[in-house]
Amino acid sequence: MTDLQQLKIADLPQANILAVGTVSEAVSRSSQFRDILEEYGIDDVIIRPMDSLERCVDIADWHLTVVLSPFKRRAGEFCTSLSPVAKEIGVVDTIIRRGTEIVGYNTNVAAIEKVLRRLIPPDCIDGVIQVVGTGATARCVIAAAQNSFAHLTVAVVGRNFGNVAALAGESGALALEVPATENVVITVHTTSWGETPDSEQVPLMPDLKVATHSGQVLFDLNNRVSTLQTDSLGRGCIVIGGKWMQEVVHRQRAILLRELLDDLTVEKKKGEARDD
Repeated sequence: MTDLQQLKIADLPQANILAVGTVSEAVSRSSQFRDILEEYGIDDVIIRPMDSLERCVDIADWHLTVVLSPFKRRAGEFCTSLSPVAKEIGVVDTIIRRGTEIVGYNTNVAAIEKVLRRLIPPDCIDGVIQVVGTGATARCVIAAAQNSFAHLTVAVVGRNFGNVAALAGESGALALEVPATENVVITVHTTSWGETPDSEQVPLMPDLKVATHSGQVLFDLNNRVSTLQTDSLGRGCIVIGGKWMQEVVHRQRAILLRELLDDLTVEKKKGEARDD
């Protein structure tokens, strides 16, 4: 390790992180996120939950903002520039601030690709990747599936067929009126149903029982263990929750944040050297 690397680790500024969205409180308390940040040498951290993007922008001292549902589609409006993936699909889940420069990133697509490549057998040459939902996360899943599995059919189903048809038209996915049951390689649930106990007070639409029975595979992007996950397990479905994907996402965020903090540290030391 060089002297400069040692200096940067020792002198990193406190990391100021904001989290905005429905589960921002959970992110602020997340031991998984803090443990990953610590792995990257970021152990002096403040994570503050926020209730609006406008409030985040008005605060001047933050370094990274975790953008959660329902703000991922709007977040790009508050950025001065976007990463190529965020610009292409119109979804921002992470923002880095360098003074007046506010850069929006999408970490979800790469994370979803990594998980799908582990879950879908490499010799799978035919079948349907079924995406449940029409929001920002569904767009990320469709992009990830199309990037890594162009030979498979990507289909989307949701509560409102008008929204399903619109998303399918934009993305090139197949629009479904009801969940597919034949030749489904994996069903990926992207809605906020199950994200909190309150979200389960209304029935999940569409009903996924037909797509989550014995031998089928469900990838539920929610981190919370919901009744969708437990009921699907009870029917013999193979179920993967969102923790694995979330770990990959947080690692990407930690890398972005560490790069920023390193740069700020170097700039500070250079300024101090000039003053001397």
